[in-house]
Amino acid sequence: ENSAVAPAPVDKEMSAEQHLEVSDSLIKLYVANQKMDTLVTPNGIVYEYIKKNPKGKQVKFMDQVTVKYSGTLLDGTEFDHGQIDFVAGGQQVIRGWDEAVQLLREGEKIKAIIPWYQAYGDQATGPIPAFADLVFEMEVIKTISSKEQE
Repeated sequence: ENSAVAPAPVDKEMSAEQHLEVSDSLIKLYVANQKMDTLVTPNGIVYEYIKKNPKGKQVKFMDQVTVKYSGTLLDGTEFDHGQIDFVAGGQQVIRGWDEAVQLLREGEKIKAIIPWYQAYGDQATGPIPAFADLVFEMEVIKTISSKEQE
């Protein structure tokens, strides 16, 4: 059984509001199909914990983090995976990542659905189409607080 969700066709005639509605519907369908137990941030990132680590160090704004990740479209097509170092909230990655990583503690892993407006927006980027909602599994391998970096 394939519980993937086909991406919405890009319609240049659609307004941003219409893209938001389509995105909202597709994300709800994906969550239902994947039987995810989700939380939602104020900025629309839908996520579920895969692995919790209550004793891990909380990622805070401007911490240096190392994240292991994989990224797919809603239809399950993987477009990237690997490990990356960046500053949480430092605008070195898509906005959705800056927000999502700060939900985590060292050693924790989430599956996060980043709506297009928190990802690459109306621009296609490599294998990622315009208005694409993205699914990331993100695990914080290491976090170094901004104080420790000095």
